[in-house]
Amino acid sequence: MGQQKIYYRPCKCGCGQRIKTTKNTKLYADGHQVENNNLVQNEKRRKLNILNKDLNKTYQIYDKLLGIKSSVRFSKEYLRGKGADLSFNTKTVQIEKKMINCIFDILLINDDEYLTLKRIKK
Repeated sequence: MGQQKIYYRPCKCGCGQRIKTTKNTKLYADGHQVENNNLVQNEKRRKLNILNKDLNKTYQIYDKLLGIKSSVRFSKEYLRGKGADLSFNTKTVQIEKKMINCIFDILLINDDEYLTLKRIKK
């Protein structure tokens, strides 16, 4: 049998440690890949949380105003005063040939100066 080729390379995580391996595909020092993947995923979650902060705040306001009711109607000025950002929606659904915006499970029925919030039944 022939001698195995040995590869030397720096750890991909940037720690400065050099790897000695017989596998051409090994990129991380032992234990560093999981740690590096966790750091990458945590950074993605942190960025997503920053982006979703205002959307989640608006949803919480709508959810609290709805409470256990199936539908409520408020002036847009009142909702803005509560801190809701009326520009947010997460999807659009078609109901009776009308396209209606939603934030998660709450329909946002727009009526000039008023907004009707209606919970989508599951």
